[in-house]
Amino acid sequence: MGILRRRVFGEITDSWNPITGCLHMCSYCWARNYARRLASMGVEPYKTHAFNPAFAEWRLRQKFPDGRFVFVSDMGDMWGCYDEETEVLTYGGWKRFSEVTYDDLVACLDPSNNRVIYCKPARIVKYWYEGRMIRIKSNSIDLLVTPDHNLYVALEDASREGWGQGLEFRDFSLVRAEDCLEKRLRFRRDFPNWEGCEIDKFAGVPIDAFMKFLGYYLARGKVLLVDGEPRIRVSQKNTSPHYKDTLEAMRTVAENRGKNICVHEDGIEINGDQELAEFLQKLDHEDRRYIPTEFKNLSKRLLSIMLEAYISGSGQRESGTCKRAYTTSKRLADDIQEIALKCGYVAIVKAGGKERSGYIGGNAAKGRDCYEVVITGRNRMPEVDYARSIRVANKLSDGTKCYIGYENYEGYVYCLEVPTHIIYVRRNGRPVWCGNSWVPGEWIEKVLRYVRSRPKVNFLFLTKNPKRYLEFEDKLSDNVVLGVTLETNRDYKLSRAPTPRERYEAMIRLGWMWKAVVIEPILDFDEEFIDWIYNISPEIVYVGYDNYGNNLPEPKLEKTKILLEALESITDLRPKTIRKAWYEK
Repeated sequence: MGILRRRVFGEITDSWNPITGCLHMCSYCWARNYARRLASMGVEPYKTHAFNPAFAEWRLRQKFPDGRFVFVSDMGDMWGCYDEETEVLTYGGWKRFSEVTYDDLVACLDPSNNRVIYCKPARIVKYWYEGRMIRIKSNSIDLLVTPDHNLYVALEDASREGWGQGLEFRDFSLVRAEDCLEKRLRFRRDFPNWEGCEIDKFAGVPIDAFMKFLGYYLARGKVLLVDGEPRIRVSQKNTSPHYKDTLEAMRTVAENRGKNICVHEDGIEINGDQELAEFLQKLDHEDRRYIPTEFKNLSKRLLSIMLEAYISGSGQRESGTCKRAYTTSKRLADDIQEIALKCGYVAIVKAGGKERSGYIGGNAAKGRDCYEVVITGRNRMPEVDYARSIRVANKLSDGTKCYIGYENYEGYVYCLEVPTHIIYVRRNGRPVWCGNSWVPGEWIEKVLRYVRSRPKVNFLFLTKNPKRYLEFEDKLSDNVVLGVTLETNRDYKLSRAPTPRERYEAMIRLGWMWKAVVIEPILDFDEEFIDWIYNISPEIVYVGYDNYGNNLPEPKLEKTKILLEALESITDLRPKTIRKAWYEK
């Protein structure tokens, strides 16, 4: 049985694009070239924004006569990304974007309550990019992003008293990287309001004592095997100011586990604890020592105990609030940084270690790579201003380069989609909150408010990312038709858009009554493609071949005719350019 048509829509009468730009970079895209022509003619917003996401608010004042059918394009198709060297914080620790999977939980900032939550990515973006990117580099920040990427920043507010002195900033929001050039702005790099979980004991030991012991062990400990008996040793000279604290922690662990300790001038040992030794041995290779995930996600109070013990065992405290921790394990350096952030500090990881000479806790690392974690309670929201950065850089002795501007790039770029659109990233050991980039929800809501105010005008929305519709389904009015570009059921990887299957599944989830499918430019397909369209149940289907000589993987004309015949009985079919495939000529 065919799909019953519930409503008749006329032909498209107008085209309206209050939101311009698209970053899918389809290989067959004609609109990008057209946008360049408009830009060269001085037409806004193309003159200013080229083909990057832009909101032309003046178009919301445009009036359409009653009875018109208006085509609205590019509602949610935009993406901006990070370079290959950027990492993102997950529940299990730092990961390159190329290593992130849909099962990972990604650290996200919820600006509504200023708390960190962990969410699975709804979408992982990766594509090849050649062109200019924007580099922001200072002592605190290191970012390399596409120009359209959203930064999470507070811009200096020229309307407030004190402007020019760096005293007043607007609220934090997502701002396109290209719009931040030549402006004074503030980033955020703290990890606010971490709670974590409290537990009473671990391995039968009161948790406070075990966390202190674990901090000292990770800094200076190892497991030895003497005459077949395991010995858990923490090296600490009895002249050290931390010797008594180390002894107390290890004695508490030993007593609660029914074991004895042995005290030496240069260290303390717990003897004969096979179970605890096996647990610690998993962490006991210096070049890949780490903190287990279950410990990194404990409460701020417990993490602070472990962090202070680690710094006492293998670090140093400087004047003010600065602390430094050292290790030869890259993974442990990353973990120390993570728990420092959760303890309320900000921290960066540097390669080279103490004095760049490879020391750990005062002991030579014998030429191995060494890492230094610099921990401070200051500068949680660093300011970045090009002119000021140059002045500061000239005063520094470590040769730090400060730069804000364009940088050529060739390689893969990455991003994630998360509900809050703000993720915790780092580059070269410098973490900061930053955005995932697509059309901001407030732009779409403004468009939908306009549409609701014109109930006698019908609007056809079209996107290659129909999953975005699901966010706004409760804000739609009866004069809206939701369309999807679905050229095929096969994934030819001709663009950065969601795959055909992802688009199809999103349209199936959509409970909206009025839908449309645009099969243009049509690409070769399988039999299930007809089933897909039937299941979507569209009111309107457009079908057409490529008009721009791109030599795409097109179906033969005879195959397309079979598709048209099948669709004609179930929907309002609107054929466009129908011809032989380019290879049939």
